[in-house]
Amino acid sequence: MVKKTTLAVVVLTVPFLLSGCIAAAVGAGAAAGGYVLAKDKGSAGTYADDSIITSKIKSRYIADINLKSYNISVSTYEGVVVLTGSVPNEGMRQKAIEIARNTANVRSVNVTNFAVVP
Repeated sequence: MVKKTTLAVVVLTVPFLLSGCIAAAVGAGAAAGGYVLAKDKGSAGTYADDSIITSKIKSRYIADINLKSYNISVSTYEGVVVLTGSVPNEGMRQKAIEIARNTANVRSVNVTNFAVVP
């Protein structure tokens, strides 16, 4: 009888204990994410704008018959677009840069790691 009572107490207590752990883990993750956002000078709107810029540029690369087959990485931070990767000639490189520069809300385009590799 004591074993059944002990088992019942354990079975009923464990879910309550675990729910506290899960809440603590989720809370800690949310707190860490909040810390990063609070520490960073950018706003949530800036992050959304950057994502839209990146998506528009990638879509235009995919729509371009000459650029779609090349792996051009695009990232954006506060309106500054960073292109990385390679294309086989300077004409294609300039076309990719032009597409990025002509996208709305782009402040500048960094091409330091965007090369021509024949």
